[in-house]
Amino acid sequence: MAYISFQPSDFFNATTYVGTGASHAITGVGFQPDAVWIKETGGTENHSIQNSVVGSTSYVNTDRTNAEATNAESVKSFDADGFTLGTRGAVNNSSDEYISWNWKAGSTASGATTGSGTAKTYSAGYNTTSGFSIVKYTGNGTTGHTIPHHLGAVPETIFVKSTAINNWNCYAEPLTAAYILRLNTTASSANETNRFQATPTSTVFSLGDDAHTNGNDVDYIAYLWTPIKGYSSFGEFTGNGDDDGPFVYTGFRPAYVMLRNSSATQSWQIYTNGTNSVAQKGMQSWNEMTTLGRLKADADEAASTKNAMDFLSNGFKIRTTASDINSGTNILWFAFAEFPIVSSNDVPGIAR
Repeated sequence: MAYISFQPSDFFNATTYVGTGASHAITGVGFQPDAVWIKETGGTENHSIQNSVVGSTSYVNTDRTNAEATNAESVKSFDADGFTLGTRGAVNNSSDEYISWNWKAGSTASGATTGSGTAKTYSAGYNTTSGFSIVKYTGNGTTGHTIPHHLGAVPETIFVKSTAINNWNCYAEPLTAAYILRLNTTASSANETNRFQATPTSTVFSLGDDAHTNGNDVDYIAYLWTPIKGYSSFGEFTGNGDDDGPFVYTGFRPAYVMLRNSSATQSWQIYTNGTNSVAQKGMQSWNEMTTLGRLKADADEAASTKNAMDFLSNGFKIRTTASDINSGTNILWFAFAEFPIVSSNDVPGIAR
């Protein structure tokens, strides 16, 4: 029996392309994306994410504290099968290679925030089928301010960034609401009880009074995910420091795995089938993922000399002694599927 009634590529896809330096339509995504995260794979351009709730031409760097910026030559539009780029070098340098990670929302909502303090406005793009939500909201500076997310289920991963200069703040369910990580730094998890005030519910996420997530009259953008069996999986595992490393069950063959050793000073690590096909041409038919995209300011894609991870039919297996993904008890994973164990057409998934 199928885990899901859709194909994972209906809602998430990793797409590679070569920049042209001119207006450039990227196709083959398979849907009209609502969030597009772009990284140059062979150079040091920063990570850039843009979404349909704010508008395609506005972007934030996920590896920096920069304020939200608007550039008409960044992502010019979200299209039926992808997106169109302008001439901004961070996303479209001539002859440079890039990867985009693309998520679909589809439905929209807007209204007033809830909970303690003065109600403020919010707008959202969301998809209850794939468990993904984008929310733009205005803070009110009051502990207990709650923001509707429209997922209809409890989110286990939340990334929040103010549109002003500030850190990204990351909620991950295994750490509880008392602890946060930052996308833009290598710092270990920190006890910050005034960022996410309580465990999210199936309708809202709760904020403290800290300016990083809830400054009065400050605007924020939040990305939220709830796990969907056969499509997405989030959790943590314990490393063993051996190149015959842990196996992590996801319930699908991954298309994307992001890892973070939350108890150590480490970079976020991204492994994806799309990245591997760019940097390791000819490897697409194999299990091993040797290519690593570090979520770190001005970092290029790194290709390991040995297999770092296997993408298997039902999860992934660590194949390196590297401490950033195989040491300690609090290694978080965030994974999205290429193919579930059993698809909606009753075809079983196999290893890559």
